[in-house]
Amino acid sequence: MMVKLIQLSIIVTYFLVFAIGCNSSIPSGEYNKITSFSENKPIKFPDFELIFTGERKDTSIFPNGNKFTFTYYVFKLKNDNKVDSVAWTSGTGVIGPIYFEFGGSKFSIELKYWEKEKKKLDEDEFVITKM
Repeated sequence: MMVKLIQLSIIVTYFLVFAIGCNSSIPSGEYNKITSFSENKPIKFPDFELIFTGERKDTSIFPNGNKFTFTYYVFKLKNDNKVDSVAWTSGTGVIGPIYFEFGGSKFSIELKYWEKEKKKLDEDEFVITKM
């Protein structure tokens, strides 16, 4: 009897470890909270799913001949009805939120620095605010 109970306990333990380890649910993000991101890993917010698709660099040449290369952090937004994207950049060095609309609501995304909390963000962190 004791041996069967131990065997059953082992089987249940392996099942639970396997089930938890294979959980493929999308992590949740909250508005007005620091959220970590990585490339091609979706994060589910209440109004949309957001996926960091990578960085892109664009070089602009100004009339005076000066060149600036801008790094854009590109995010894909999607819900059941729509797919769109938003790109954040510090541009010429002014670090602030980028405002966007999606699904009839207004939001902002902040990287590098969270203005409301006066807090520096790590390279893999952002804050989404619903306006």
